Amino acid sequence: MSKMRHIVWLTLVGFLVGACAADPALTPAVEPADPPETAMPRATPPANPEATEPALDFEERARIALATGLDIAPGTIRVVSTERVDWPDAGLGCPQPGLAYAQVITPGYRLTLQSGDETYTVHTDLEGRAVVCTAEGIPAIPSIPVTPGEIDDGQPWMPVD
Repeated sequence: MSKMRHIVWLTLVGFLVGACAADPALTPAVEPADPPETAMPRATPPANPEATEPALDFEERARIALATGLDIAPGTIRVVSTERVDWPDAGLGCPQPGLAYAQVITPGYRLTLQSGDETYTVHTDLEGRAVVCTAEGIPAIPSIPVTPGEIDDGQPWMPVD
C-alpha cells in the first residue's frame, strides 16, 4: 500500500508542476538569445564619427611607427588620409601570422602615409599601438622580428616591445 501512496503522490506533484508551467502568469518571461554570428566581422566605420578623439595623436604615432621601421625621421612622413574604424579584433586588421588576438571590437584609425614616392598604410588603436600593414593585411614591419627557434643562447625567450 505504501508503494501505491508514493505513486499517487508523484502523480499529483507531476500534475501540479505541469499546471504551473502551462500558466503564463506563473512562468517567467525568457527572451530567446540571439543566434551567434558565424561570419567574421570586418572593419567598419564607427556609429558616430563626430564623437572621435583628435586624430593628431594617432597621426603622430603612425608616423613614428613608420619612421622607426624605415629608419627615417618622422618629420619626413606626410599624412595623406585618416579614417576612423572599428577593427574586428585586437590584431587591428593586420594580424601577425602565428599570433592570437583578443576577439573584441577595437576602435582605431586607418592612416595612409607617404614618404618620398612610397605610400604606406598604418592601422592604430586608441591605446597607442600602430602597425604598418601590407596590401595583403599583414604587418610590413613585424613586431616580433625573430621566432623563438632562431635564438639559441640557452636563455629563456621572451618578446620585448
